Amino acid sequence: MHYYEEDAETSPFHEEDAEYSTPNVKKTPSTPLHCEEDAEYSSNESHAYSTNPMNSHIEPHMQRSHYQLGPRVQLPLLAAGIVAGYDYGILKKCELFKGHWVPDLHGSRYTNSSCTSIPDSKNCFRHGRNDRDFLNWRWKPDKCVLPRFDPKTFLEFVKGKKLGFIGDSVARNHVESLLCLLSKVETPIDQYKDSEDRKRTWYFPNHDFTLINLWTRFLVHDEERMINGSLSGTFNIYLDKIDEEWSKDLPILDYVIISDAHWFFRQIYLHNSTGVVACVYCNSPNVTDYGVGFALKLALRSALKHINNCKNCKARVTLVGTFSPAHFEDGGWNTGGRCNRTSPLSESEINMSGPEWELRSLQMEEIEKARKKGGKLGKRFGVLDVTKAMMMRPDGHPDLKKFDISQIFKIRRAFFPATSLSRDQI
Repeated sequence: MHYYEEDAETSPFHEEDAEYSTPNVKKTPSTPLHCEEDAEYSSNESHAYSTNPMNSHIEPHMQRSHYQLGPRVQLPLLAAGIVAGYDYGILKKCELFKGHWVPDLHGSRYTNSSCTSIPDSKNCFRHGRNDRDFLNWRWKPDKCVLPRFDPKTFLEFVKGKKLGFIGDSVARNHVESLLCLLSKVETPIDQYKDSEDRKRTWYFPNHDFTLINLWTRFLVHDEERMINGSLSGTFNIYLDKIDEEWSKDLPILDYVIISDAHWFFRQIYLHNSTGVVACVYCNSPNVTDYGVGFALKLALRSALKHINNCKNCKARVTLVGTFSPAHFEDGGWNTGGRCNRTSPLSESEINMSGPEWELRSLQMEEIEKARKKGGKLGKRFGVLDVTKAMMMRPDGHPDLKKFDISQIFKIRRAFFPATSLSRDQI
C-alpha cells in the first residue's frame, strides 16, 4: 500500500493553520450532473468486513501475525478469520488490496432467502435480476490467498465492543452485508431505529457486541437551501462543524469505519468560520468552484481531526474506505444508463489514472496525515483501499432492479446522490 506525501511548496492543503483556505489553482468548470446509483456490493463477501485492522486491543491468547496494510497499519489474521496452520510468514507480506477477482465455486455465504435482514428494496432478484454468476467471485490478493470470512471468529474478536459504520448509503450497504454474515452465528436484536431509518443499532447478546450504522451526507454539518419554500438540492456545508448525527455517538465506539464521498457530486457551498470559501458546481461570480475533490478532502480532514482531538472517545482504530464508484454506462440512472454487465472487469479494462483514482488518492493523503498525528495521541488510522477492487465489479451493481420503478425517484431523492465523474470535476 502506498501513502502520499504532500509537497510543502505546492500543496494548498499543507498548512495546518490554514485548513480551510482556498487553494491557488485554476478554476474548474461545472457540468450538469447525471444521477447515478451508489455502488452496491452486498453480494460480495470479500470486501471490507474481512479486512478490518482492529488490533489495538487484542487479548494475549489472541495475538498472532498480521497482514500488512501499510508501513505502520496492520491487520490481525484473527479478524480476517484465518485458521490454524496457515502460512503466517507468507501472509505477513501480503498486500490485501493488490489483486484481482477469481471464480469461486462456493458462491456467496448468504442469499436473499437465507438472510432475513436484507431490505426488500435491495432484493434485486425479486425485482427482476436473473443472472447469478456475479455471486461466484472472490478477491484474490496477488501474493497470498485470502481465507473466507469467518463470522464466529469475528464475533469472538469483537466481544464486548461497539463497531460503528459512519457515512452514506455505501456504509449502510456494508453494515447490511456484515449483518447477513454474522447472523449465521447469532441472530442480533434490532435494538434501535430512528424515524428515517438512518440510525440503526443491532446487538448480539451472546457476544455483547453492538453494531451501529450512523448515516451522514458530508461528515460535517450541512443545511439544504430552501428556494420558494421548497428544498433545492443545494447544500451549505460547514467545515468547522462536525455532523452531530454521528459525532455524538463517537465516544461510545471502539472501532469506526467511514465510507463517504457520493453526496459531494451536487451543488455545494463550503463555509468556514469566516463565511463561504469555495463551492462545487455553483457557477457563482463571487465564489470559486474548486471541484468535488477539494470539498471531499476538507470534509474528511475535519472529521479525522475531530476523531483525533476527541479526548473522551474510546475509538482505538478508525478505518476509511476509499471511493467506490458507480457503474452506470451510456447515461445516468435516470437518463437511460444501465448496469448490464454480468462479470468482473480485468485490470486492463479499468482506468487507473481516472477521476475515481484521483479521489482515492486525496482520501489516502488525508488518512496518512491523520495517522501521523494520531500516533502521538494513541489513535490509529487505516485504509480500506477498495477503489480498484470495486472498479472491477460493475456486475455487482443491482442496476435499476433494486427498486420498484415508481418509487425510484422518491428513494433517490431521500438517500442517493449523484455520482457521475469527469476529471475536471475533481
